Amino acid sequence: MFVIRLTQVKLPLTYSEEDLKNKCAVLLRIQPAQIKKLELIRRSVDARKKPEIIYSCVVDVMVEREKTVLKNSRCKQAEFVKRETYHFPRQCAGNLPAPIVIVGMGPAGLFSGYLLAEAGYCPVLLERGQDVDSRKAAVEAF
Repeated sequence: MFVIRLTQVKLPLTYSEEDLKNKCAVLLRIQPAQIKKLELIRRSVDARKKPEIIYSCVVDVMVEREKTVLKNSRCKQAEFVKRETYHFPRQCAGNLPAPIVIVGMGPAGLFSGYLLAEAGYCPVLLERGQDVDSRKAAVEAF
């Protein structure tokens, strides 16, 4: 699926969905009714110019005739992108020459180990930190 991706879309902290749609329409030089669908990809707070704190957003815009709209808009913040979704392989690819080793049992390590085990691999998880009780005490003391 091809979409127009708008970067650095500046919005106030109290923006609504309608404000987002109108801002994208202005940037693309189209009517808001021409936008079929909007998807907010990323939103971050920009507080560099205090007291004016705003959101800086990345938005995917779906419209009819994307290439024509993009060409006519002459917007430097817009690009034509093909959206692809990543699908984690659900089956083991076969025998591996060595086991998969995951170092660290934080949230990312545990989640990676879980997904690999679910796919049929036998990952080895290594952790050299403190035991759970010591970690809990350290966090509470902090």
